[in-house]
Parts: sequence; C-alpha cells; structure tokens
Amino acid sequence: MRLLLVLVLAVPCALAHPAYNIAADGKGNVYFLDWPRKRLMRVSRQGVVAVVADLSSKVAPQTYPHTLALQDDGNLLVGATYEGRAWRVSQRGQIKELDLKGWDLSGGSVLNLALTGSKLHMLVAHERKQRFRLLTQKTKQLLDVRRGQPGYRNLYNGSFCVVRDGTVYLSADNRIWKLKPGARPVVFAGAKTPGMRDGNGTAARFAAPYGMCLDAKGGPGGTDRLLVADKDNGRIRAIDAEGNVTTLPAKLVRPHAVCTAPDGLVCVAEYGSGVIRIRVIEKQGVRTLASVKTR
Repeated sequence: MRLLLVLVLAVPCALAHPAYNIAADGKGNVYFLDWPRKRLMRVSRQGVVAVVADLSSKVAPQTYPHTLALQDDGNLLVGATYEGRAWRVSQRGQIKELDLKGWDLSGGSVLNLALTGSKLHMLVAHERKQRFRLLTQKTKQLLDVRRGQPGYRNLYNGSFCVVRDGTVYLSADNRIWKLKPGARPVVFAGAKTPGMRDGNGTAARFAAPYGMCLDAKGGPGGTDRLLVADKDNGRIRAIDAEGNVTTLPAKLVRPHAVCTAPDGLVCVAEYGSGVIRIRVIEKQGVRTLASVKTR
C-alpha cells in the first residue's frame, strides 16, 4: 500500500518564512527544520521524533535555518536564510560549517539550496540590491535577475529543485519556471493570476506554490514527475515532463514543503500554529504519528 505521509509544521508566521525543504532517506526517516527553535529534526516511520542537531549557537539571533538537503552519504546540508553560511550535519549531530570561499556570493545571503547527486546549487539573495542569483559549484551562474528586469521574480516566496541534466525548476509568482543551463527562464506551468486548475502548461493555475521536489524516479527529464506544495490551495500538485498538472487527492492546510522517499512515500510539511504533527494518509483515512510543540 502506498502511503502519503504529511508532516505538519505549525509555527508563528510573523517570525520568518517557513522551512523551504524536507528530506526523506531510504529507511523512511523524514528530516525537517524546527526553524523557530533552530533545530534539525528527524521522525521515523514509526513516529519517533528526535533532535539531530541544535543550530541555535551557529545561526545569528535574527535568522533561522530554513533550507536543507540530504546527501547520498546520509549527512545533511543546512542553510540559514539571510546569512551567507551553510553547515554539514552528520547523523550523530556533528556540525561543520561549509567553506563557501569558492562561491561568489558577492555579499548576498543563502536563500535556498538543493543537491542533484553530489552537486550543490544555491539561490543567493541580495536584499538591498533586490537581486537574485542561482549558483552552482565552481561559481557557475545560472540565473541573475534584478527588480525591473524582464526576468525578475520575487523568489523569496518560492523554492527550487534540480534535475539530473542540470535543468532547474523554480516556484515564483504563482508559476513554475523552467531554467535550462545557458537559457532564459520560461514558464513551465501556471500563470501569474492565482487559481486552482489542472491542465497543461499555462492553462493550469496555482496559488502561492512554495516548496517542490522530484519524486523518487527523477521527475521531469527522467521518468516521472515534479511535486509542488501549492500552499494557498492546500494541495500537492504533480507535473509530468510535458507540463501536465494534476492534483493529489489529499487536502492539506497551507503545505509549504514536499519530498519523496525511494519507496514512493510522499512527505509534506504543513504550516499552522505552534505544533508539529506527523500524519499518515491512507485509503482508510488520516493517522497521526507524532506531535511536537515548537515553542
């Protein structure tokens, strides 16, 4: 039986953006950020919740860890939005800051990060200049847009993921954008006007799409689909390689992040008011695995 695991993050929205990413390993453990308390967390398939690492001593008082990525060796990369810093965290909770000297951050801060295989990508924000840059290792730049330019989008309220061939998918302005290396971004699905509609490409509608992921089989460009947390619609949307958008049956409350495990398990982070709840959605209904207060 294929299960849909829903991770519910309920925290005060006034503090900052909710976490952009969650991740699942081959054993079904789900990793997420309790960002109000600056902790990296793990919950098992049996609902056992554990603190992997406390990042409060590493992150500046007014910033929070919002983005994570799981490496093939089991270590996790964690970035603190609004800081130009990121850390590698082992399964034993050992924290080591990444050396970003080889990255041309140009005074910007890490807004989001993603891995494809062993290759790291970072979305860098320049708040004062109102500029966004998408970088890969060896300082390769895939995207550089500023407010007022034709390609500018407010990427603070979105996320991105990367396919094996290097194609990047970005969520911003109620749309999913596709960026091929060396090419300008094009709209893959959705339109600027928010709504709720399945369909192909720009005929589909989203309402504040946020986090996204590739499914376990690779997503567009591979053999399967891209999953998007359609936050204001309270749904998870699926997009195939041709840009056809469909909706998963589970109804949610402001989902902000999504991931899949290798066995096809779909995991969702949902954001509400002061508690983390872990649920499993089965054909028989919804089952709660765990609840954790965030304050």
